[in-house]
Amino acid sequence: RCRGAMGAQASRPVAAVAVTVARNRLTAAVPRVVVGRGLATSIKGGDVKKRDVVRMDDGLWVVKSTRRVKPGKGPAYLQAELTALAGGVTKTRRLRMQESVELVDIDKALPYTFLFDSGDRVVLMDDGTFEQLEMPRDVLGLQHAFLTDGARVNVTALEGVPVGAELADNSVEATVAETGPNLKSTRASTSDGGKPATLGNGVVVSVPSHIMTGDVITVKVTADEV
Repeated sequence: RCRGAMGAQASRPVAAVAVTVARNRLTAAVPRVVVGRGLATSIKGGDVKKRDVVRMDDGLWVVKSTRRVKPGKGPAYLQAELTALAGGVTKTRRLRMQESVELVDIDKALPYTFLFDSGDRVVLMDDGTFEQLEMPRDVLGLQHAFLTDGARVNVTALEGVPVGAELADNSVEATVAETGPNLKSTRASTSDGGKPATLGNGVVVSVPSHIMTGDVITVKVTADEV
């Protein structure tokens, strides 16, 4: 959800509104489980979900996506896209609904501070030890576009490898860099279908018709969507 706020170029009041924000296809592996020390519990293949960390084929894999498939003949199965924790190799695995799968717990999330980008990686500082950590940008997913100097990031890891990250404050302000004209009443809500708007960081969202270029909106951000 977002709420409109009057930007530097706007001279009119903007009421608080509910905004439907466009989904972005970019995703990141942010595990559901945030406590543990690499221990595993057994679950059914049909219960595996996106962001799980599973142990199979003598390795640890992060589940990027899942899709239930019901073929014309034979039983239904779960098709999972997996990324290796070590090396980043990806593969597709077909899981029977009732087969046993090892779900792995990961370490408790620890607080870090964002320092700077370094190519396709980000450099963070451990708030407790002040040691630096390099992490692939895609672990942050969409959140990377909203990073600012000194932003706090909670990082989860397994066997020392970062597998998930979330902004400590996932409600951020962003300026609308470009959007279409107001074609409807300023009292319009998301029921009017909205219109696309490009934020200053290049992310495209959907806003009510009365939101204009230069307005500031509050955006809720996760790794998978804005």
